[in-house]
Amino acid sequence: KLKDIGIIANEGAIYRNDFKTLQLFVAACELSSLSRAAERLGIASSAASRRIQLLEHDVRGPLLERLPHGVQPTPTGNTLLRFARDILHLIDRADHLLSEHQAGDAVSFV
Repeated sequence: KLKDIGIIANEGAIYRNDFKTLQLFVAACELSSLSRAAERLGIASSAASRRIQLLEHDVRGPLLERLPHGVQPTPTGNTLLRFARDILHLIDRADHLLSEHQAGDAVSFV
């Protein structure tokens, strides 16, 4: 369940998955390559692989199908991908609005 992912809720879950892991997952899906996604985000390939394994453990199933030349999201991965994009978009929007607020600009959170 998504609520079991450490980044979304703390119901006994360890905070081992963070927003960078979501960025990594989204990038891997978009690039069809975990190694290229890791390179884009400045993460070692082995660390990227481990992050995805932990995320898959938290959702209790595979998110990426490993192919001879890359990866593609599983059906569960496609579901998470839609939410991950929304979550990352909201984080970017909040960061932008909070930066404006700190700069003294009038901010509308609507």
